[in-house]
Amino acid sequence: MEKKLFESKYGYFANGGREYVITNPKTPRPWVNVISNGDYSMIVSHTGSGYSWRGNAGQNRITRSFQDLIKDSWGKYVYIRDIDSKKFWSAAWKPVMAEYQEYEVVHGIGYSIFKHKVDNILSTMKVFVVPNYPVEIMEITLTNLDDKKRNLDITTYFEWVLGNFPDEHREFHKLFINPTFYEGKMQ
Repeated sequence: MEKKLFESKYGYFANGGREYVITNPKTPRPWVNVISNGDYSMIVSHTGSGYSWRGNAGQNRITRSFQDLIKDSWGKYVYIRDIDSKKFWSAAWKPVMAEYQEYEVVHGIGYSIFKHKVDNILSTMKVFVVPNYPVEIMEITLTNLDDKKRNLDITTYFEWVLGNFPDEHREFHKLFINPTFYEGKMQ
C-alpha cells in the first residue's frame, strides 16, 4: 500500500509527492493543474472545469475562462448519458454535480486523471497535452460495473473563445470573495 503524505479531508500527496490525489470535490477553492508543452497549455480544475490557450493565456484563449473562485465553471466538459434511463452525469464532478459512488482526481506533472463512479459506471478520463504539438488529449474509458447491459453515449461541450476575452480586474474582485461549502441544513 502506497504511503499517503499530508493527508487531509480533501486528499493527499502520493507517488513520493509527485501527484496530488483529491478525493472530495468540495474543496474551499478550485485546485487546478496547469499543463503545458511551452506552446499549447491548459488548466484543469479538480472538478473538471478548465480552459485552453496557445502562447499567451490572456490574448490567445481557445476556450472560455472566468477566474471565478466560487463557480469554477470554465468552458469545457464531458457528459455521459444512459440512453435507456435518460440519466446523465459528467465525466468529472462538474457541471452536473451528480451524486457519486466514488470520486478521485490525480493531478500529476503533465496530466490529470479523473475517476468518477456514478450509477455503477466508472468513467476514467485522462487529460494531457502532447509534448511537441499544440494538441490536447482527453482519453476516456467507461467501465460497466453493473450486471445488466448499458447503452451509454458521451457528449463533449466546449465554449469556444478563439482569442481575447474581457476578464479585467479579476484579482481585485477576489478581495471581496471568501467562498466556503456548507454541508448541513440551514437554520
